[in-house]
Amino acid sequence: MRKHRNALLIFLLIVAPVASDVPLRAQALTAADLNAISQIKDEGFNHSQVMDTMSYLTDVYGPRLTNSPNVKQAAEWTMSKMKDWQLANVHQELWGPFGKGWSNERFSLQVISPRPFPLIAYAKAWTPGTNGVVTGEAVWAPIQKAEDMEQYRGKLKGKFVLTAQQPEIPSRTEAQFHRYTDAELVEEATQPIPAAQAADERRARFVAQRELNQKIQKFLVEEGVAAWLEPSPGDDGTVYVSGGGGRDPKDPPAPPLIR
Repeated sequence: MRKHRNALLIFLLIVAPVASDVPLRAQALTAADLNAISQIKDEGFNHSQVMDTMSYLTDVYGPRLTNSPNVKQAAEWTMSKMKDWQLANVHQELWGPFGKGWSNERFSLQVISPRPFPLIAYAKAWTPGTNGVVTGEAVWAPIQKAEDMEQYRGKLKGKFVLTAQQPEIPSRTEAQFHRYTDAELVEEATQPIPAAQAADERRARFVAQRELNQKIQKFLVEEGVAAWLEPSPGDDGTVYVSGGGGRDPKDPPAPPLIR
């Protein structure tokens, strides 16, 4: 009897507030509501497909550029999964025109003389391939302004050309891992408002460098170089790769561009 009496007291403590003047909509959940919540929890904790789905989109289909074969295959796989889940009206929303797609089927770069070793590098997006294995001499032809190109005219055919200044390699005396202090996190969370003059200067430098790169690209295509090599802003083997050629079929041609 003691067990039943204690259970009854606990039940009364729980139910008593519901019997007050609280509005009906705030009262205890119905059995149907609790059953739905239990089903949602069971699906989330015991039958989740989140990691499998993410694995297919990131590992199987991998990084992908707009209008690339990988994008189309990932979209088809996604639609097939949605149909398996019995979602209605599954279809692609087309947009554009965007321009050419691009994908990289195979790439490797290796020094063969005086000592062979592989280089950590990647082809930049929307740049052409080499139509097979290409070998040639690597030359440094620093071009800081348009006038610098004239001294290399007629000398770069079939060569791997580096035009940028050699980057500084920092000396590492401490581990690169750093745990931010509270003060540093506050500073990172602060968004400074750049001065208008500084923003204009950065934009002017960006536009000037882009125009120079377009002139260098045209010059190297005319010279018939094997590839255009450029350094990455990363260090210790970290390479940042972006687009290098134009996706519009009307854009000027680019040489094989490698970073």
